[in-house]
Amino acid sequence: MIRLAAGLFFLSGNAALIYEVLWTRQLGLVFGATTQAASAVLAAYMAGLALGAATGGRWADRTANPLRLFGVLEAGIGVAGLALPWAIARLPALYAPVVGTEAGTGTMVALVRFGMTFGLLLGPTLLMGATFPVLARAVGAADARTLGHLYAANTFGAVAGTLTAGFLLIARLGVAGTSAFAAMLNLAVALVAVVLAARPGEGHPSSAGEPPGGPGPAAESVAGLPRATAIALLALSGATTLGTEILWTRVLVFPLWSTTYAFASMLGAFLAGLALGGAVAARWLAAARQPRRVIACVQGLLGMALLIPVACAGITQAAFGAIQNWALGDWALSISAHVGAVFLLLLPQTFLAGAAYPLLLREAARGAPGLGAGVGGGVFANTLGATAGATAIAHGAIPALGILPAFAILGTVWAGVGVTLGLRGLGRTRGPAIAAGVGVAAILTGLAWGPLAAARPNPFDDLTRAYAPGARILAYREGVESTVSVVQLKTGPRVLRINGFEAAGFRGDRYAYMQLMAHLPLLLHPAPRDVLVISFGTGTTAGAAARHPLAALDLVDLDPGVFSTADHFVAVNHRVLQDPRVRAIVNDGRNFLALTRRRYDAITLEPMPPTFAGMVNLYSRDFYALARTRLRPGGIMCQWVPFHLMSLDESLEVLRTFHEVFPQSTLWMHEGGSFVIGIAGDRLVVDAGRLAAGLATPGIRDDLAGAGVGSLVPLLNLLAWGPDTLRAAAADAAIVTDDRPSIEFPEVPFRQPAEWTLAQVRGARAQRLVYERRRSDRFPVTSLSPPLAAELAEFREAFDRSMIGMAVLELGQAELAVATFREGLQACRRDPCRAQFLFYLGLAAERQGNLEAARRHLHEAARIAPDNPEVRAAVRRLGGDGSP
Repeated sequence: MIRLAAGLFFLSGNAALIYEVLWTRQLGLVFGATTQAASAVLAAYMAGLALGAATGGRWADRTANPLRLFGVLEAGIGVAGLALPWAIARLPALYAPVVGTEAGTGTMVALVRFGMTFGLLLGPTLLMGATFPVLARAVGAADARTLGHLYAANTFGAVAGTLTAGFLLIARLGVAGTSAFAAMLNLAVALVAVVLAARPGEGHPSSAGEPPGGPGPAAESVAGLPRATAIALLALSGATTLGTEILWTRVLVFPLWSTTYAFASMLGAFLAGLALGGAVAARWLAAARQPRRVIACVQGLLGMALLIPVACAGITQAAFGAIQNWALGDWALSISAHVGAVFLLLLPQTFLAGAAYPLLLREAARGAPGLGAGVGGGVFANTLGATAGATAIAHGAIPALGILPAFAILGTVWAGVGVTLGLRGLGRTRGPAIAAGVGVAAILTGLAWGPLAAARPNPFDDLTRAYAPGARILAYREGVESTVSVVQLKTGPRVLRINGFEAAGFRGDRYAYMQLMAHLPLLLHPAPRDVLVISFGTGTTAGAAARHPLAALDLVDLDPGVFSTADHFVAVNHRVLQDPRVRAIVNDGRNFLALTRRRYDAITLEPMPPTFAGMVNLYSRDFYALARTRLRPGGIMCQWVPFHLMSLDESLEVLRTFHEVFPQSTLWMHEGGSFVIGIAGDRLVVDAGRLAAGLATPGIRDDLAGAGVGSLVPLLNLLAWGPDTLRAAAADAAIVTDDRPSIEFPEVPFRQPAEWTLAQVRGARAQRLVYERRRSDRFPVTSLSPPLAAELAEFREAFDRSMIGMAVLELGQAELAVATFREGLQACRRDPCRAQFLFYLGLAAERQGNLEAARRHLHEAARIAPDNPEVRAAVRRLGGDGSP
């Protein structure tokens, strides 16, 4: 019976974690993708589980057939799982009027989120929380062995649910299909349980060998823990477990990035360690005759394990770097290697936490009026502690202390608890035992704090691997949302890093496209007055927008840390936050659009890549439809398209989805980045006259010149595809929706190597496609004189050949690149054009190993264009002095 119950509980845990993933995801669309919103959802979810555990314990002790009750509970969860997506979809209509604010932070907003989530999830989570004490009562699980078996089975099921949801189900079935799958699991478990309960002698506590009245006071062991102590330790254990889960999430985001796969790997490994610890406790530790000593030993070792992250930051980075280079490009190998590495890294802590849980739960059940009440009370304390711990770590410890100090404090607390319990087990009185525990904790804290002070700031952000030696951190902030740092490179540029990802900065023309993302849509609009910029970063786009004669400029970012670093990037943001027209709003961009009633003439946004967890919410058709409702008639939408960070198919999915909502869409390409621009109207017109006026405006002219497009022809050359070409190129791509977030699940699941080889290949593939298709494109350009039109056509022809040639050269097709460059050279009429193609021919010859031909081409290019710095550098590299 116990094995069958464990199997049912495995499937129950599988469904429960699928629901948690889905509900958190769906409620994030309503409340926003901020940590505060996610914390409200998690707190409400855990509170429901805690109440369910307490209530279920009483139900279990009062029913004559707990197994049948378990089946009824599972059926209720399945029905709720089918109904809840429908209810969540109708929540925004209630949420926006009640909140009444555009900000994503604040006590009132947090309370509204928690209240609505709690009310919505109370039914299903209460039923989920009740299943453990009810099933424990059904099988008479009065000992740690049986409790450990049930706990391990349920947790292993949770591992399966986490990994299948994160890697397979949502990607294959969509959100609705995955929800239906989880509900079918619950209903299947319910059916089996009810059928078994109907058999004579099954489902009754007495048949499992446990008296109806529960273990009772007589069952208490002399060497065991007092029930109150066990309950307190369960609460502390829950707080530590969920708190360190948050800490590990923030640590592992550096080597893995915050992709959906990374979060699924971390959570799966975390739960697997807990389950393994529970299984071992059930098999070996439960038979110990001195449970207090066993618990003391486990808790003391847990304290030591929690100090591991303090010492292994460098090792962690090196290990994951080796894995990423070794497994690059192989989806299955990369997934397996990363999950395995995370599992081993977390194993010491998670194993010990999992082993402690059934042992403490047994002690909590001793002396209770009934088995169900005893187990339910312990689960209630543990779950409630988990809620408090997650909140305290995310909103208190990380901002106030930092990630590593939080680990150190938790580790030293548990070490002190272990010493205290151990001394009490040896017969020491309470006062000296507690004093000794506090002393040990203080000593360990002192020993850990020295390395912590030396390691900060940002010990997990390996700058030596990301940049050349000499890079230094100018600013560092561990906030609720993320870890933000400003890095000064030895060569001069300055960059902004968010969770180890270089998000923005000023490095020559690498980020110049960020200025274009403001200037182009605002120059295309006849009279822009109100503008919204989503994703502040360094403020480059916002600073460019502020150069226009606007009435109001709203800046939205979910991380207040990026606003706090703005002073480090005044060279590109021009102190935009001090502009009286500006409002800086901390919120998720989608949530802001859902809450605001303002209308804009232009919206521009550059979120993190869609493979990052939660970011796909800003790339879906549902989001674009929402954004269009916030545009005035004729308003313009502009969004970054990270070709180099997605496969070509994924990039086309973004373009197809954008075009679905904005049929008049155009693609613009700059060597630093690409973006798509659409209009909330019937026809998008590129007015060459308005662009020329912008080129004559101080400030705007400076920005455009800095981006290498300081005259009209190079500026118009940025237009890669008109609406017809974009429609045809992306016609076969899938449409990204909230239900089918396909681009969230990348072909290469984790972070790429430092040399960005894969990103270069991806960019080359996109570049080749774009410029091959552009050669037959019809552009919606007006107000262009015939001489300028002819000059633009000639410029584009040469530019397209050069871009196609460089792309195929990057893809390893050197012969085709040479042929393309020769065609371009023959078509050139001007010396600068000829010099550029000779330069490309030199690079191709060098790539083929023909250094003599490379020198010949490069010297000829240097003779024609002696002031070209690229040509001079290439000549010097191949053994010349750079002169013709």
